[in-house]
Amino acid sequence: AYRISPKTFLFWLFFSIVLAVLPSIALVYNRNAVSVLSEFLATGQGSFLDVVKPLCILGFILILTGFSQRINGGFLYVMMYDDFYFGVQEYYMDCIQKVDIRTLMDKEFYDDYCYCVGRSGSLTDLMSNGCVALMKSVSAISLISVAFTVSVPIGLIAIVCFVLCVTLNLRVSSKYVWNN
Repeated sequence: AYRISPKTFLFWLFFSIVLAVLPSIALVYNRNAVSVLSEFLATGQGSFLDVVKPLCILGFILILTGFSQRINGGFLYVMMYDDFYFGVQEYYMDCIQKVDIRTLMDKEFYDDYCYCVGRSGSLTDLMSNGCVALMKSVSAISLISVAFTVSVPIGLIAIVCFVLCVTLNLRVSSKYVWNN
């Protein structure tokens, strides 16, 4: 993927990680905004502008978090389709131009070639689903780290829940694996 389209590969890798930590950042800013607002309401000290700034930052982060929830495997597949699907096709064309014409007429070679061409979408599948898996993993790890900042027992419970979810997911999804 990096050899075919380094810009697309690096952009979506970076963008996926940044979007994955937004829920954790929102939780931290939410705690900050609530504490500033509570202090302002309880003591009456400071100005309303001191309260507005953290609330605006929190609102902006929540908007970005809502946007990040719209990025799923289907969206990423469409965004990566041109670069990776057609990139693999171009790679196949470059390789096939180096093959002797007699070899191209060989049925066994042609069958193998058709099989490979039919699988050219696999890289796009791998990259889009890999970015989604990366987003979910980074998001879970960042949320667990925020849970630890709140309370160690809550962080431990979050880790246990995470491990149980991953274990159950692997067991259930292994039944759906299609082997060629």
